Amino acid sequence: MPWEDAPKLLHTITQLAEFHRQYFTSRTHTKQDIGSTLHMAIIKSKKVRLLYVMSEFMYGSKMRRLCDLVKGIDKNAFDIEVCAFEIDNEAVNEVIGLGIPYFQLRLQPPRSPSAARFAQFFKAPFLLRSKSYDLVHSLCYQSVFIEPLIVKTFSKAKYIYTKTNLEWDNHKINWHLKSKLSDRIISISGATDELLTSR
Repeated sequence: MPWEDAPKLLHTITQLAEFHRQYFTSRTHTKQDIGSTLHMAIIKSKKVRLLYVMSEFMYGSKMRRLCDLVKGIDKNAFDIEVCAFEIDNEAVNEVIGLGIPYFQLRLQPPRSPSAARFAQFFKAPFLLRSKSYDLVHSLCYQSVFIEPLIVKTFSKAKYIYTKTNLEWDNHKINWHLKSKLSDRIISISGATDELLTSR
């Protein structure tokens, strides 16, 4: 997508954020509802290259949400890929079943000393740049601001993340920087709304 289409993309981000919020807060959603809701949010010209970011492919609420969201998105409007810091996990078959490309992309420094993991981390910005994404949506719960910093520095992609917890004061500076670097934050509840607007 040409960079001149940034205003349209920003509008799509807003609509996509609302779609995700509806998904996270709805107790009665169906896959048909998800698909019809998102259909109103698409850009009608070229496909939006969308990357979902996970920390790992493990069974749990984030994996379930990822699967439902990917299945509900109009593939005629979005070109979707998924990455994770670690991909050799127990739920990798769930991602394979989505039928979309997935790969390892370590957008945060490894916590444990490992030459291989540090090599993956230093390689990540160049791999990200080569992919030319329009939108990067992080489903990672961590406060680490390195992830959006890499996205904003090494690509033209817009960056959004979903705030799924009420943590802030535990890593106040990190959360502040991560939020400042984000183009949009998806708040999933009234409690996270209050948290974000008070900071």
